[in-house]
Amino acid sequence: MYTTVGEQSIRLSGAVLFKQFETSLPKFDDLDAKSYLKFVKAIHLLAAKYAISHESLADHCLEYYYPTLERLTELHGEYIQRDMLIASAILTIKMHILSYYNDDWDSKLVHTLTGLHMYYSSGEAERHVMSQH
Repeated sequence: MYTTVGEQSIRLSGAVLFKQFETSLPKFDDLDAKSYLKFVKAIHLLAAKYAISHESLADHCLEYYYPTLERLTELHGEYIQRDMLIASAILTIKMHILSYYNDDWDSKLVHTLTGLHMYYSSGEAERHVMSQH
């Protein structure tokens, strides 16, 4: 069953989430350190603004996040033409939420992969990037 928020479907299959995840990520090999940190920091700022964490996802049902998902959809529409890194970060947060509430293998994979960006601290990311130079 699919539920809509605005024009967008909320309950997406794991295969659809995985495909969106694959196509929404920046090409990490092409990013410089500053751009990578911008992507990670945007994810952390969005997660903090919308209080997205493993604990909050466990405490609430998907319907609780409908207003957040609708706002993320609006933000993505605003940023898609202006800043692809920020648009990718927005989709990462959105897919992290959606994938938590699906029980198929692809959704679990998406949730794990988006979680790597969500829960990897920006300080750790910065240290990692700096150690590469």
